[in-house]
Amino acid sequence: MSETCDRREFARRAVLSSLAVGVGTATGEETESTPESTPTKEKIEPAEDLLLDVIRQKYPSEHLTSDVLTQIRRDIAGHQYRSRVLKSVPLANGEAPFVFTAK
Repeated sequence: MSETCDRREFARRAVLSSLAVGVGTATGEETESTPESTPTKEKIEPAEDLLLDVIRQKYPSEHLTSDVLTQIRRDIAGHQYRSRVLKSVPLANGEAPFVFTAK
């Protein structure tokens, strides 16, 4: 029982266990619910579209043309790609981007 695991393994186990509880609950609810009470499935929009909507609402301007919004969408997609690449690099427990030492 003294099995050790790093942060990522612990987080993976926590997510899997919470998903297992959610799937078990959802499966139980599906058998008891009637077709009238089931919610309609909404189309999930890509993150770029949601972020562009936030930009349009928070910063309304005539300068936000379709060309500008297309460039912003490309920038968002580039940032998301880079974040996926950075997340894919495995880190051990002791590794960090920098080491802080107080003097």
